[in-house]
Amino acid sequence: MGFRPIAVAAALLLLVGGAGPALADDEATAVKLTPQALQTIDEGELGVAPVGSAQEIAPALFALPVARVSLSRSGKVRAIRLGGGLRLFGEAEPLDLTKLRLNLPARRASVKDSASGSRVAAFDVGKLKVSQRRVRGVLLIAPGASAVFNEQFDTYVFRDGLRFARFSYPLQ
Repeated sequence: MGFRPIAVAAALLLLVGGAGPALADDEATAVKLTPQALQTIDEGELGVAPVGSAQEIAPALFALPVARVSLSRSGKVRAIRLGGGLRLFGEAEPLDLTKLRLNLPARRASVKDSASGSRVAAFDVGKLKVSQRRVRGVLLIAPGASAVFNEQFDTYVFRDGLRFARFSYPLQ
C-alpha cells in the first residue's frame, strides 16, 4: 500500500489529548488523546497501546521520551524528536507509529513508517504555544491522512482535520 506511511503518521495523532498534562520527567513529552479521537477509535472498534520506550501513564495519556530537541541560532525550539510511539490496532494489521518529529516552524508532525522506513508528514500542529516554560499544541490529522487510516482499518470514521491529540513538553 503506497500510503501506509501516512497512516502510521496519522495514528500518532491519537497520542496527544489533554490540555497539556504534566509529567514528572522533563525528558518526556505528554501525549493525550482527545475526546474526539477516543470516540473515533471506539466507533472504529480500534485500540491504542504504547510501543517501544513509550509508556501509558493513565487512560489515553502517554509519555514519549524526548530523543532530541533542535534549537535555532537564536535559541528557539525548532523541532522535538520523540522515541517510542503508539500502536493502533484492530482487526486489520496494526500500525506502529514511531519516532514522532514535531517541526514547530512548519507546524507539521511526521512519523516513521515501520514498513518502508521513510518519514511521513501525517499531522498538522494546531494551537501551538511556545513559552519559556513549555511547548504545547494539538495534533490534527493532515489532509489525505484520514483516507489512509480508513483504508487500513476498513472503516469510515477518520476525517481530515480531526483533533487527535494534545502534546506538552516542559522546557525548564
